[in-house]
Amino acid sequence: MLKKLLKGCLTIAMVSALAIPAMAESSINGRVRAWVENTAVKDGKSLTQMDADGRFGGTVTGEAGDWTGEGFVQIGLDPDSDPDAWSMRNFTVALSNDAMKIKLGRQYPFGIAKGQAWTAGWVNDSYWAGESVENARADYLTVGLSQVGLTVIFGMDNFGSETDDVTGDEYNMTTVGAVFDKSFGALGLAVEFTSQSFAIDEEYGDSTAKGKYDGTGLTNLALAVDFALNEQMTVAFNYDSQTKGKDFVGGTDDVTTSSMEFWFDMGLDDTMGISIGYGMKAVADGSDNTTNSTMMNFGFVKKMGVVKAGLGYIANTEKDDDTGVDAGDSALAFGFQAGF
Repeated sequence: MLKKLLKGCLTIAMVSALAIPAMAESSINGRVRAWVENTAVKDGKSLTQMDADGRFGGTVTGEAGDWTGEGFVQIGLDPDSDPDAWSMRNFTVALSNDAMKIKLGRQYPFGIAKGQAWTAGWVNDSYWAGESVENARADYLTVGLSQVGLTVIFGMDNFGSETDDVTGDEYNMTTVGAVFDKSFGALGLAVEFTSQSFAIDEEYGDSTAKGKYDGTGLTNLALAVDFALNEQMTVAFNYDSQTKGKDFVGGTDDVTTSSMEFWFDMGLDDTMGISIGYGMKAVADGSDNTTNSTMMNFGFVKKMGVVKAGLGYIANTEKDDDTGVDAGDSALAFGFQAGF
């Protein structure tokens, strides 16, 4: 299945390139990475294995006066999790000029986390300020004002209607958000606000009143700041706060989640460096005790042409006195990544 999919993608890319007008330019995009990883669970199993995944897509661009048009498509490939595993990533069409960029389609417009300049993405992780929203990758309209540093996000999506099941999971999601991201000398500042509301239409054949998504919603506010101490060293702080409204299934109280992270990035030269990160997260669901988590990261990356080699370590903890949860896990990995 995977070989057929890749062969089909290459065929489409070649045929599309032949069909593109002479004034337009096309290219392929993607990445491939492979690594060796050891994972260990507190009071549990330890496993060492090799893994690999990739992305593949195509881009076409063309100019008309002051405007540039762009079409972008990309799929994800993860054969080690499932021999037939491939995922729909981005499918967008955009128009841009010197002042703005208008983009419509399936995309991932959220996230403002700073730091992590020298992390190995296959093992290091983050609480990802601004990304703890529902269905972050979906169909959105974004309008970016490049000179201002502001991007407005709007979405109207329907979920749960993909199959003919009768599980009552069909609902509508409306998203309104804004991202401000701009540098002021050595200081970088980003702020994101997102509001999402969920509703069902009982006329749909697969909707159920008083379900998980009937009338609830969430708000998310994120802040990210980084400061360059010199040409090689940068410190960063990320903060995220989200309130998700109570629903008819999950409980009687709002769920409030907050996280903060600190990162230190140091370049050893122009091609390699280290990143160190520490984060804390708390989830309050109306019970007597919150769920508290921590995350610690160490990353090292060496760039060699189109390939980067990386070593990463991550350790997570989670504790909840209400449920008796006292868990932890860690991972250490070394690998390579190439982008195109």
